[in-house]
Formats: sequence, structure tokens, C-alpha cells
Amino acid sequence: ELVEFARGADLFLVEATLPRPERTGTRGHLTPEEAGEHAKAAAARRVLLTHISDELDATWARKQASESFGQPVEVAREGAVYEV
Repeated sequence: ELVEFARGADLFLVEATLPRPERTGTRGHLTPEEAGEHAKAAAARRVLLTHISDELDATWARKQASESFGQPVEVAREGAVYEV
């Protein structure tokens, strides 16, 4: 559902809360790798990670998402403005 909702997005704002998948089936949160996979499947043009857990290093999360997306990924910053 998320992939279809985001299909062709100019900017895909996606959460990356989990350090690893909690369980199989429907979940409410994604890992950074899954966020990148969803972005790639949706053919998003840019990806902005948000809602990164305190358990995760933001640089590591960005790298994981970038690798699965196949392109650079940004991490949202408080107060930043993003043009679409």
C-alpha cells in the first residue's frame, strides 16, 4: 500500500524507526533498508528519512537506505526546508 501511495513521488518522506525487522507480517514501522526498498519500488525521485530511532545512528541509517534505494538519501533535519 505504501509503495502504491508513493509511486512516482518527487520527495518521499519516509520513517526509518527500526534497527531490524521486529516480526513478519504487517508492521507500523520500517528499517532504513526497508525504507530504501520501498522508495525504489515506488520509483521515488528523492528520499528523506524521518522518525529515526534513538537506537540508530543517523549516518548508518542514511547509508543503509541509500544502498537499498540505489541513490543518495537524506536525513530530515529539524527546521530544514525542502523544495519539491
